[in-house]
Amino acid sequence: MGALTGILVLLGALALPVAVLALTVRDQRSWRRRKSARPRTQPQVRAAPAPLPPPPPRYPLSADRREWIEASMARLVAEFGLKAARRPVALPTPDFFPDPLTGTRRELRALLKQVCRVMGADPWFLVIRPFSGPRMRESPYGQGLVRNLGVYRRVGEFGIVELDRTLAAAPTFLAGVIAHELAHARLIGEGRVGAEEREREGLRHERLTDLLVIFLGMGVFGATTLRAEDPVVGYLSRAEFGYALACHAQLRGETDPDWAVHLDPSMRDHLRRALDFRAHAALPPTTGGHAAPPARPPGG
Repeated sequence: MGALTGILVLLGALALPVAVLALTVRDQRSWRRRKSARPRTQPQVRAAPAPLPPPPPRYPLSADRREWIEASMARLVAEFGLKAARRPVALPTPDFFPDPLTGTRRELRALLKQVCRVMGADPWFLVIRPFSGPRMRESPYGQGLVRNLGVYRRVGEFGIVELDRTLAAAPTFLAGVIAHELAHARLIGEGRVGAEEREREGLRHERLTDLLVIFLGMGVFGATTLRAEDPVVGYLSRAEFGYALACHAQLRGETDPDWAVHLDPSMRDHLRRALDFRAHAALPPTTGGHAAPPARPPGG
């Protein structure tokens, strides 16, 4: 009897843990069923941060210089019209120099007439006077002693263009010098700039003359007169010249001008940077209130 009682007590003691274990197993099965029934969520992937926008294009020219070039280009539009800016740009190809140059008066006269055709000047009222350089003179604009490569003077109804005949060894450079003097002829000889303005503006008038070289289609040649960071013949820096070329391209409706391949790498870079700068800033063509030309593709 005592042994039976002991067995019953032992069974009673084991019954509680067994019941607890059974409940635990049942609960675990129930939890697994509920978990499997719940919709699975995709693991969250943190989106990569958006890349920062590129910095706006910059151009190495102060705002006042840029604004002066823009205002001057608008003045040239008013003086000569948009059609003049949209005439073909002259290129230093063999067609432009059909004959070799040795520096004779006849050869210089023929090249002068070629540049006159590009710039719309009348060669019949222009007289060529060659000289053998170098001639040095004191700059009236505080630039010290400079080499005199070309001079324009007005005498009565005629314009006298003096040229250093030794430049015939560099025809493209010579054409750029002629273009500068013909720009004087179109401004001074045609009465667009008077003596009072020339006296008042001084160096700024010379800079306007360089802009007219670009405006009338001789910019590729004019660019050859610039070396390093200082002008040799003209009065614009490379940065100013490149910005003026970009304004001219805009006037022509060009965003990627095909004539740019004829510029040296440094000037081509200035032109590209100036075009990017003006496009990013949404600067309109410098038409001076005239209707802007439609944009056209390269080679158009």
